[in-house]
Amino acid sequence: MTHVLMVEDQPLQARLLRRALSARLPDCTFELFADGLEASRRLADRGGAPPDLLVLDLTVPGRSGHDLLGDRARDARLAAVPAVVVTSSEAATDRDRSLALGADLHLSKPVDADGYSRLAERLASLIAQRA
Repeated sequence: MTHVLMVEDQPLQARLLRRALSARLPDCTFELFADGLEASRRLADRGGAPPDLLVLDLTVPGRSGHDLLGDRARDARLAAVPAVVVTSSEAATDRDRSLALGADLHLSKPVDADGYSRLAERLASLIAQRA
């Protein structure tokens, strides 16, 4: 079973990605956080198992995706968890910072269902590589 922790504050974006990933990985479970601070608390909880994949938006309330990448890098339990930034930001500085903080991928948000299907395929491949 693959467990995905997703930080996304736009319900439609979260629903599209969840649907696309579920089609590609039928055994996938999700934890969705619209607030980076709540996600940070969940990730810091030593009693909870780490997810198999982190999917992070950059601009969410509380703590940004970049903040969460920094937390991941400092936590030995989370350092090996693949992390993907999926954002509407096209800024090269955001991409460079995501990668410098250890993101495995920094991707632009798709604009349609086909784009989310292609994104889900990339995420499933990333998970398979780590298995």
